[in-house]
Amino acid sequence: MKGTAMLTARGRSVLISFLVLIASYTAKAQDRVFVLNLDSLNIQSDFDCTQYTLSTEALYPVNQKVHLYNLLPKSHRHRSEIIVFAVLPDFEKKSSWTEIKRTDIREISYSELLNFKDRSLGITTNPPYFTRSINQIKLAILHNGKLKVGNQTFLQFFAVRNYVDGMNRPLGTIDIGQPFISIYSFSEAFKRQYPDDSFPMLPERISSSFEPLRMKKEFLSKKLTIEGEEAYRFWTFYDWSTADGYEIERGLDRFVYMPGRGIVGASLDFYFFFHLRHNGLTNRALIQNMWEEKVMLADELTGRL
Repeated sequence: MKGTAMLTARGRSVLISFLVLIASYTAKAQDRVFVLNLDSLNIQSDFDCTQYTLSTEALYPVNQKVHLYNLLPKSHRHRSEIIVFAVLPDFEKKSSWTEIKRTDIREISYSELLNFKDRSLGITTNPPYFTRSINQIKLAILHNGKLKVGNQTFLQFFAVRNYVDGMNRPLGTIDIGQPFISIYSFSEAFKRQYPDDSFPMLPERISSSFEPLRMKKEFLSKKLTIEGEEAYRFWTFYDWSTADGYEIERGLDRFVYMPGRGIVGASLDFYFFFHLRHNGLTNRALIQNMWEEKVMLADELTGRL
């Protein structure tokens, strides 16, 4: 009886392991997707949405488009945050989008997306799922009854704040009231502080002084005017610690923010450097873009930086 009981228990354990494996495979087979219904945006009560197209030729040696979507929550609790989706060029397929059926995806609700945002920005005490991600949650567009999903979807959250001087501005903060400082000026200050170290933002360099949890953040570089509206250029202080994959935490490493519109211009060096570093994008060009703080400005805006 004891042997039979042990065999039964072992069989049950094998069965449970098998079911867990099947469930895990099914979950992975179905992408987690947030569906943006463009047909109902005019009556959308939860958030406003702005859409922009960025031409990659402004920064990178390839003729492609980045499709940018800003979700601007309307509720009092969330209205000072921005959810940014960027559908990136798919270098393995002809199109950045794939038409799908709604039954083929694991749909993420807007409330779930807000929960991810709160955890990412540290607004809740639960540990974050991620700070920035690629393909952990994809964006799908529903338009004229057709559903298409971005093959390569980047997602980033921002908290728009106005802190008093001296208060900490952690990674993910857009504060247009902070002092201006350019990347070059900051690099000179960094060199004075750490004269024997490499500046962390240079690709394929190792900085022994850079402490990600303490130092990573967005800095305000310049105030601009685009089409008669105020705009602000930011840059992200982060290193290149990943040698053989995406340095996802770099995110929108330089970006332009416009109040009421969201992100209207950006660079995504981590993605294009990975795909193009052996196809025309050199370290020298990447570094020059960084020093000049170049971004891809939305095609829909006629202003110049």
